[in-house]
Amino acid sequence: ADPADPGTTEFRHFWELMVGSGHAALTLRADWRAYMRTARAAIGFEYVRFHGIFDDDMSVVLAGAQPGDAPVYSFHNVDLAYDFLLEIGMRPLVELSFMPEQLASNASATMFHYRGGTSPPRDWTAWADLVDAFARHLVARYGIQEVSAWMFEVWNEPNCGFWTGSQADYFHLYNLTARTLKAVSPLLRVGGPATCQSGWLPEFKAYVTEHDVPVDFATTHEYPSDVVPAKRGALRDVVVRAQAQVAPLELMYSEFNSGLYTPGFHDDPHGAAFMVFNAALLQPTGIPLMSFWCVSDVFEEQGFLSAPFHEGYGFQTQHGVAKPVFRAMELLRRSGRTQYAVVARTSQAVAANSTVAVFATDSRDPRPDIDYVYVTNYEVEGRPIKTEHVSLAMPAKRIVAGHEQRLSTAASLTRIDAEHGYAKKAWLAWGSPTYLSAAQVQALRDASQLTSEPVTLSSPPAAPGGQDATLYYSLSVPPLGVAVLALLWEPVV
Repeated sequence: ADPADPGTTEFRHFWELMVGSGHAALTLRADWRAYMRTARAAIGFEYVRFHGIFDDDMSVVLAGAQPGDAPVYSFHNVDLAYDFLLEIGMRPLVELSFMPEQLASNASATMFHYRGGTSPPRDWTAWADLVDAFARHLVARYGIQEVSAWMFEVWNEPNCGFWTGSQADYFHLYNLTARTLKAVSPLLRVGGPATCQSGWLPEFKAYVTEHDVPVDFATTHEYPSDVVPAKRGALRDVVVRAQAQVAPLELMYSEFNSGLYTPGFHDDPHGAAFMVFNAALLQPTGIPLMSFWCVSDVFEEQGFLSAPFHEGYGFQTQHGVAKPVFRAMELLRRSGRTQYAVVARTSQAVAANSTVAVFATDSRDPRPDIDYVYVTNYEVEGRPIKTEHVSLAMPAKRIVAGHEQRLSTAASLTRIDAEHGYAKKAWLAWGSPTYLSAAQVQALRDASQLTSEPVTLSSPPAAPGGQDATLYYSLSVPPLGVAVLALLWEPVV
């Protein structure tokens, strides 16, 4: 834990820049807004991305008064959505989707319970007119200085069922949309192809290059369940390959989470272990943004489900109860921007088969002078994992900015596992009721809280000259567990 160590690197908080959230109409709900406020305050998200800003339940494109009349645009609900985000200090990544019924070439081609339109436009000029009117309205209402800080993404997963047209049709949609936005202002930032499974990236880059199409960034999606067979480090491998395919474009992942498994693990400690493990694993890639899908189970792709724990994608339930992955993000929020070198002192054979990962960082808040050691015991579903015993050795002294500091033997430990920060356990003990009383909701919120326990670092026999060079702490980490050790440095006077 020496900032001067040559192994010290930048620790990027790529998961904190943006979060995903269902579809646009949800932003008008009071519960959705409450849970977004919570996420913003606790984790610091700056952007939110959701589907369907042009969906018919947002009433953006309405039929004219008489048959044959041009469609009428109504941006009132759009304004309500974006006004709220700005009010709480957030901005949208504007996913330009889906196709309004009034413009669709096939109005019966829809997706999900809320019937987002998936067909290309009947008239491409009408689509361009909508994008133009929409962008001009945003600039007029919020100002170009504000809107130029937003991001615009063309469609969602055109290669995974959200687009009934061909790849060539999507590239035409992107071309037309990007040029329309840039005609409103060259300061508007636009990207794509917003594909699933890191798909179409080489083709997208080739197309925009060949046709000189405006593009400010590339986006795609990836889930660990997309990789078959499943592998613990799969996300890093996928990201590195995808970055090479679009370079020099900046690549961002506008969707990811712990997996689209059935049944899922989103309510369980699995999500927390996945999040903390990948927070460190992906650091060498330099990825600037990965947006967790999604903020809460106020979500209705298949309609609203009533059970408080149903493996929904949200890191909060529809009652606003934090799941383990939300608590993991809170623990990661404590970390600063410096990652220290960590050496694994174990045999290569043990290391190759270990499910343990350890990393250490400074603190977001420099006072008091705290460092954090994050320990995870993570493996993908279906592979062996057991309780692991971990011994940590830490330097007892260091020099920072010319001042000597001593590591206090008083530390604290915070855990997330089947016994800590896991509200679902209480719900299961009640017999898994579908409907909850207000008292039960509060009990679950209490059960989800992080708790820290004081621990003591041990000293070895005195080193030569009476100076202890190292302090130690040993702990057991259960399968899919997270443990965070907070270390306090004190000035030597």
